[in-house]
Amino acid sequence: MMHEYPKERQRAIRIIESLRSGVPTRESTLDLPDVRPGLRDLIEKDLDRLAAGERVCGRIIWGEYGQGKSHLLHMVAHWALDRGFAVSLLTLSREISGQSLFQLFRRAAPIVCAAHSSVPGLQSQLAGLSPTALVQSPIQSDGRYCHPLPARVAELMWRVGAPEDTDQLYYHLAGDLLKMPDLRQIAKHAGHADLLKGLPSFRQEEHAPALFGLWSDLARLCGYHGWVILIDEVELVSRLGKISRARAYLNLARLLQWVDGAATQYSIYTLGAAATSLKGFWNDGQRGQPGDIEAIPPLCVERPKFGQAGAEALENFFRQCMDDDQCPTLQPVDEKHLSKLFDSVITLHGEAHAWKASMVRENLRDLPQNAPIRTRIRALVEMLDRASVTGIVVPPTTDVLVEPTVGEEPGSFSEDDVDENGGEPIPT
Repeated sequence: MMHEYPKERQRAIRIIESLRSGVPTRESTLDLPDVRPGLRDLIEKDLDRLAAGERVCGRIIWGEYGQGKSHLLHMVAHWALDRGFAVSLLTLSREISGQSLFQLFRRAAPIVCAAHSSVPGLQSQLAGLSPTALVQSPIQSDGRYCHPLPARVAELMWRVGAPEDTDQLYYHLAGDLLKMPDLRQIAKHAGHADLLKGLPSFRQEEHAPALFGLWSDLARLCGYHGWVILIDEVELVSRLGKISRARAYLNLARLLQWVDGAATQYSIYTLGAAATSLKGFWNDGQRGQPGDIEAIPPLCVERPKFGQAGAEALENFFRQCMDDDQCPTLQPVDEKHLSKLFDSVITLHGEAHAWKASMVRENLRDLPQNAPIRTRIRALVEMLDRASVTGIVVPPTTDVLVEPTVGEEPGSFSEDDVDENGGEPIPT
C-alpha cells in the first residue's frame, strides 16, 4: 500500500500521476526542471514588484494549442502561493464569458487559495483578525473605492455578534450580494445602523471594481502580498457578439491594470492565457467582417456607454496585447530543456515504481517529435509504464494519444449580444 512506501517514493508517485493527468501540482512544479526559465524570471519579477508595493500591469500569454498555456498558469499559481500571494485561477466559459466584470469577481473571489490553507476563500483568515486590524489597512480610507458600500460591509462584518450574520456579510463581499434592506436589518440588529445610512445605490456591474479592490485589500489584511488572478482560455471571448466582446476587452483591460483609474492602486496582478488564433481573429475577422482591432473602437465611439474614452482604452488594450514584451508568445521548447525534463521524468518513474528506468533513455528518439509538449510527455510516461511491467521498451502508440477537444462547443456562446440583465439582443 502507498502509505507503507518511503516518503520519497510517495512523492515520486504523486508527481508521475500529475504528469499522467496533465495537471501540475506544487510538488511537480518544484521537482521538475522549468522548460521556459526566461518566462518564469519575467513573471517572478512582476510578483516581487507587487510584493514591494509597486503597481504592476498584467500580461496575456499567447500560445498555440498544446504548447503549455494552461500548464503555465497552474505553475504560476504555485509560484505565487509559495511567494505569499492569494491566488484565483478560473477559465472562461459560457457562464463566465468575461463580458460581466461582476460575474468574473463572483467566480474569482470564492475560489481564492492561499498557502497553508486547505479551504478556498479568506473566511477563516479573516475570522482570526481583531476589529483593530481595519485601522492598519486602507479599507476605511475615503475615496479608496468607486463605491463605499463594500468597505462599510467589511467594517460591519467585524462589528456584528451573530456568527450567521458574519457569514452572510462575508458571502456578500465574495459576490453573493444581499439586498440593501437585508444589509440594513443586520446593521440595525448589531446596533450600527448608521454605517449604511446615506449611501448611493450600488450597481453590481458599474461598481464591481470596488469589490475587486476590497478583496485585494482583505488579502493583504490577512498577511498576503496581494491577489493574483489567473484567467485561462481568454480566446473564448471571440465567440461573443461585438458589443459583448467590447465589454469583455474593457473588463480584461481593467483587471490587467491597463486602464488609468482607481484600480491602479490595488494589489492585483492578472495573467491571462490565450490561443494565438485570437490574434488572427482580431486582425483578419471572419465571414467577410473586419477584425476587432479595426471594427470595435469606432463602434464604441458611437455608443454613450463606451464613448471616446472607451474607444481609446480598447485601442490601448489591443496595442498592449500585440506588444511582444508585454504579452509574450510561448515558443517551442528548446530541446536542451526538454531533455532535462525527460531525464527527470525517467528518474522519478524509476523511484515511483522501483525499477531501473534508465534503460528507456536510449529510446527517447522514438517519442513523437512534432507533437505538443504534453503529448510527448504522455508518450514518455506510457513508454515507461510498459517497460516497467514487461522489461521491454516499446515505442508509444501515438495514434491513441490524440488530445481531447477542450473548450466550449461552437454553439455555447450566442452570436448575438445580450445585456447583462438577460434582455433582448443589442443591435450592432
